[in-house]
Amino acid sequence: PISIEERLADNAESIMQTVVELEKKTLFGYQWNSFYKASIIKENNIRFEDSLFYEDYFFNLDFAKKMQSIAVLNHNGYHYFKRVNGSITNRFSKDYYDLSYRRIESMLDFCEDRGYLNKEVYSVLGNRFLRYTLSALSRNNNPSAEMDSKKRKEWIKEAYKKPLYQKYQHKRTYVAG
Repeated sequence: PISIEERLADNAESIMQTVVELEKKTLFGYQWNSFYKASIIKENNIRFEDSLFYEDYFFNLDFAKKMQSIAVLNHNGYHYFKRVNGSITNRFSKDYYDLSYRRIESMLDFCEDRGYLNKEVYSVLGNRFLRYTLSALSRNNNPSAEMDSKKRKEWIKEAYKKPLYQKYQHKRTYVAG
């Protein structure tokens, strides 16, 4: 079971602490574990994106930007089973790295906009960014990627130049905490 401590977060700092803890436990980016106030969705026209990955995550992030409180129950009522074959998360997508990069970048922006950038945020998101980068490197070896060794090497060079990677170069003591 994966969960966090039961709580009601009803101020800006406790909301941010809860969101970061949910992200750390990989619980933030899903709909199956959440109830939403419909008026927030309707009044702010919050919609799912049309993408293979992270559509739930971006929906939740848009919702989090508008919420005034978040309640967490310590109840594991959902059992997730990941299939090796046939799972969307195992499907090849050329957009995987770009969407993963955007996921990390958007959460960092969300935390920064709320004045909540700290060692914990950098550690949680840095470790997630590293995992996504390694996953993208592995996916680049998939025949569907149509990348030979020269193209994979070029991909690595381009990834290294991206602003988020450069930001984490300066914050490397926060990663793997």
